[in-house]
Amino acid sequence: RRMKYIIPSDVPLPPVVLDIAPGRDTPIKKEYVYPVAPQGQSSSSSSSSSSSSSTLAPEDIDDAIEGAKADDVMEDKKPNQKRPAGKEKKGKRNKRIEVPRSSVLCINIAKGKGCSFGDKCRNLHDVYVYMASKPPDLGPTCYIFETYGQCPYGITCRFGSNHIKDGHSIVLPTATPIGQGDTFGAVNFLDRDLKVKLQKRAVKFPRSDAIIKVIQEHNQRKNQLNNMSKADREKLASAPSTSTPTPAPAPTTSSSTPTPSDQSVSASAPIPTPESIPDPSSLTPSTSSTSSSSSSSSSSSSSSHPSSSSQPDYIDTPLRTREKRPVDWAGKVYLAPLTTVGNLPFRRICKGFGVDITCGEMALSVNLLQGQPSEWALLRRHASEDLFGVQICGAYPDVMSQCGELLSDSGLSFDFIDINSGCPIDLVCDKGAGSALLERPRRVEGILRGLSTVVDQPVTIKLRTGYTDKVQTAHNIIPKLKEWGASGVTLHGRSKQQRYTKSANWDYIKQCAEVSPLPLIGNGDVYNWRDAVAAYEGGSKVSGVMVARGALIKPWLFTEIKQQRDWDISSRERLDIVRDFAHFGLEHWGSDDRGVQNTREFLLNWLSFAYRYVPLGLLECLPSRMNDRPPRFFGRDDLETLLASGNVADWVKITEMFLGPVPDGFHFTPKHKSNSYEAQG
Repeated sequence: RRMKYIIPSDVPLPPVVLDIAPGRDTPIKKEYVYPVAPQGQSSSSSSSSSSSSSTLAPEDIDDAIEGAKADDVMEDKKPNQKRPAGKEKKGKRNKRIEVPRSSVLCINIAKGKGCSFGDKCRNLHDVYVYMASKPPDLGPTCYIFETYGQCPYGITCRFGSNHIKDGHSIVLPTATPIGQGDTFGAVNFLDRDLKVKLQKRAVKFPRSDAIIKVIQEHNQRKNQLNNMSKADREKLASAPSTSTPTPAPAPTTSSSTPTPSDQSVSASAPIPTPESIPDPSSLTPSTSSTSSSSSSSSSSSSSSHPSSSSQPDYIDTPLRTREKRPVDWAGKVYLAPLTTVGNLPFRRICKGFGVDITCGEMALSVNLLQGQPSEWALLRRHASEDLFGVQICGAYPDVMSQCGELLSDSGLSFDFIDINSGCPIDLVCDKGAGSALLERPRRVEGILRGLSTVVDQPVTIKLRTGYTDKVQTAHNIIPKLKEWGASGVTLHGRSKQQRYTKSANWDYIKQCAEVSPLPLIGNGDVYNWRDAVAAYEGGSKVSGVMVARGALIKPWLFTEIKQQRDWDISSRERLDIVRDFAHFGLEHWGSDDRGVQNTREFLLNWLSFAYRYVPLGLLECLPSRMNDRPPRFFGRDDLETLLASGNVADWVKITEMFLGPVPDGFHFTPKHKSNSYEAQG
């Protein structure tokens, strides 16, 4: 089911002014701007007013979507100690309202089934005890039951008044299927047996082990040559080889003509260099005993140096990359993988507005290999996502190759694997992953060669312009990506150090597209359809456009790009989008206590971005830009004013429209901590 929103065609829009510098104050009509309070007086923080521009820090807000686990580690800082330059703020984690497992009804009992764990189950099995202690419902009707004629959460549903009768959840005769295993069209679930094997480290990775051995030997030979002086290289090139070369596989017919590999290196042979070492993708480890015996008989004069023979440790049997189904990136609009807020319900919203490519949230390769269910949940795919990828993050070729082999062989449904080499969060970079890979291109090469060899799907990579502002490195890496095994590349027009303090450098993105042998997708500050069109102008070789923050603030941006028109969306339509997210969240996370709590928290995190939208009808001129700072304003109606509020308490009110009242003791603090408000219930 795809949502359909009607774009009104008779609404007058402000004039278009294209020569306005970015970063200016949003040009809002004076009749919608709150008067500035006299000096020395602070305006009251009304629940229906938006936060002042001085309170907002968009670069801090936007950092929240870049890191996977940035808020999971608290920063130990002494009083009055300044945060090092380039380090992000670390906020408090929202405390969840935990319920003892002995008070939580077993999901199998809730569905009217028998529990497979029996007496070992730690959850409650007594239905009458649960119903006696169950709090009042959060709403009169269950969206899932109204839509499908059944609710898989049974008597634990917090909206079950219309389907719970006499301690049982009813199923209508006209009930429609809700997916295998009650998944509502979602796939890519972690198999229980595979989870146990991963936790016991009982899963083998034969393809990864083979290619990693080749890469390690390849790098070792390069390191040996790098450590040699030029004189030693000349001596090595001029000395006759005394080692017996590794024999090639026996031919079917005899031949007296010697092959190039059977001949010694002559005195006129070129001087060996690290670049002369064959690529590991065309080599496999030697299994011949002749090679080892031959190397042991080498003269002592050459034993301390790598052999100058073209194949001293390898046989010429290519370890070819697996055949991959190509992906057409041309002219596509790509929703960026967004941590926390780029969840499955939000991606369904964006699919309803016409996005072409979607990608799961960034998943840590180490956690996937450990079988952590929370990490595997980031790989879920909905049936509406027709072109879908998974993004993994890691620092080492062996771990990334094993993770890729695991995902490729575990029966998951995805069309490509994306490597995160652009995350700027320090917690990720300090471990050598994310943007830190920009400083280590050889490690990027190993990751790409390993992944492209062991997986069946195309491998892409997401980069930034460089690690620091002063040194741009992407143009040096991008021309080599195809040789390393990549099928596509996405370039964010900012450095790791820059974060979001400046506008994205689209001139540099276009320059990199000129030297890229692969389809290159540009990313950065796409906030209206004109920004997307500009990416292709001037003979640009950019293949597609990636949208990140723009989609969080206005998900209908994809419709604007497709139709190349401005949409002055009404407050009622915006609230309908919030309603759809709440409904999709109940399907995805559940309509029981835990599911409602998850849906509310993810909805609040999204609203912490969505409130930044300024309705087009309030502007003096178009287009609006990503980094513009709006003054305090009110909308054309009360609902539009509420949706523009930067007060967390107002965001909670919006969630209560669809998810019922918050429980006692509930509080929510945005991850970015750019607001000074905290909501408590």
